[in-house]
Amino acid sequence: MVSKLSFKGDKKSKKKRSRHSSGVSSSHTHHESKKQKTNSTETGVIIEGAEDEANLIMVNNKLVSIEEFTKDQLQEGWTTAVSFNDLNGPLLLTLEREGKIGCLACLNNEKLVVSGIDALELVKPSEVLNFNVNDISFNLEDKLTRVEPTMTSQVFTVVNVENLIKTGDKNELLSLDGQKPKENPVKQVALKNSDGWYLSFDKSINSLTTSQVLTTNEIFNFIASPDQPYKFQITIGLDAESKNKLAVTEDLKVRVILDEENLIDDLNIFTVKVQTRNSKMAKRLSFMLEELNKNDGLAYHDSEKNIKLNTSVKELIRLGIKVDNKLLDKLKRAMDKGRLNEYLVELKEKKLSDRRA
Repeated sequence: MVSKLSFKGDKKSKKKRSRHSSGVSSSHTHHESKKQKTNSTETGVIIEGAEDEANLIMVNNKLVSIEEFTKDQLQEGWTTAVSFNDLNGPLLLTLEREGKIGCLACLNNEKLVVSGIDALELVKPSEVLNFNVNDISFNLEDKLTRVEPTMTSQVFTVVNVENLIKTGDKNELLSLDGQKPKENPVKQVALKNSDGWYLSFDKSINSLTTSQVLTTNEIFNFIASPDQPYKFQITIGLDAESKNKLAVTEDLKVRVILDEENLIDDLNIFTVKVQTRNSKMAKRLSFMLEELNKNDGLAYHDSEKNIKLNTSVKELIRLGIKVDNKLLDKLKRAMDKGRLNEYLVELKEKKLSDRRA
C-alpha cells in the first residue's frame, strides 16, 4: 500500500475516522440524539430529527449539521473542485475515457502521460467530502470523485497569473507579442509539477512538456463545463477563448489540439481534485466551526435569531424550495440586514411564479 502524499505546509493528521454515508464524523456522541434522516424528493430535501439545527450544510447530496464535522476532517483528504474558487494549491487532473479512468502525470520531469486507475487510490464514498454548491449534485459512485494521488508526479500546483496578465508585465510574463489580454470569463493559471517546472504546450509535438520559463504557452484556461456539473474543460494560451484544447484521447494519449469547431469537447473534460483544506467550502466551514465553538454551537449569540433562522429553513423546505449552501448564506445575510421576512416573501413569490409557468 502506498503511503499518503505529503506537501509543503502539511500538518501531520490523525488516522482517518470512519464516517457516515454523508461523510461526516461518527465520533460525536454529543449529537447522538439529533441524528438526521434525509430523503431526496423532486421538490427538495426533507429533514427529520433536525428541527433545532440552523447550521446546515450540503455535503455528499445531504443536509447535515456543521457541528457533525471535526476540524481534522476538513484538513485531510481530497475533494472535488466545484468552482474557480477551489482551484488553488495542489490539484489532481482526473479523467474518464471509454470507461478507463486515470489522471495526468509528469514523467521524468518532461513528458505528460496518463496514470491509470491502478496508480491511484480509490477511497470509499463514505470517506470523502464533496460539497454541494450552486445546485450541483454528485454521483457518489463516480470514481472520479473518490480518487486520490499516490505519487507526487500526479500532483500539480496552481500558480496564479491573473495579476500578471492584467498588468501585461513582460518582465514577468514573456512572449506576450504585444497582445492585449481580454476580459477573462475563465480561470487562468499556470501549473507547476513537483520539481517546480511549469507545464508547457510544445507546439512541435502538439502535446505537453515542461519549462522553467513562464510564457503564454504555460497559461491554462479552466472553463466550467456547461453540460456536466463539477467538470472542467481546459485550453492553453493567453486568450481566454483559445481553441488550443488539452485533450486526452480514448487510448489515453495526451494531446493539445486546435479545435475551432468544438469537435473534440468529449476529449476535453476533466474532474479536478483539490486538497479538502484548500477548497472554499472547507475554509468556510473551518471558520464557522470556530465561531460555533465561541457561541456554544449556535449560529448567533441571540437565541431569537437562531429560532427565526431554523423556522425559515423548515418553512422553505415544506414549500418544496431546495435549501442549499448558497441559499443558507442569503438567509443569514437577510437576517443580519433585518429583512428576513421580505426575503422569504420574495422566495415564495418566485416559487409560485415558477409553478404557474
